[in-house]
Amino acid sequence: MPDEEKVAQMYEAVLDHLLTKPDIKQKLTASMSMEKKWQFVKMNDIFDNSGSSGSGWGSKQNVLLASIEKAKTPDIANLKRLKASLQFANKEFMEGFLSAGGVSVLLKAIESRLTRRPVTELDVAILYEIMTCCKAIMN
Repeated sequence: MPDEEKVAQMYEAVLDHLLTKPDIKQKLTASMSMEKKWQFVKMNDIFDNSGSSGSGWGSKQNVLLASIEKAKTPDIANLKRLKASLQFANKEFMEGFLSAGGVSVLLKAIESRLTRRPVTELDVAILYEIMTCCKAIMN
């Protein structure tokens, strides 16, 4: 973890990136511990230098979407990662997701789960995660 001053700067940058209202930003900044701020910064991943802009859809997300699309049984952890990304997505990220055919991938995964007989507990768990991704898109 970087020093406290750097974490605080990064945390404020993430809040700005998420278009947080000033009054809410002030409350969050005052109430969160340094460790929680660092976790929040890492979770939002806008400072990642892995080839994507960090604020939008990039190659890392394309790989994640492709793994969901190509897997006969999508990994629940990948679906949870996608859900977390979608829940805190900015406009640029969401546009990239839509351009990459993300909604189509999710709908195909839903269809493949619902056309199976019998529907297993794993199918239900996967469907739940896909539906929460769809909910995040709509919000």
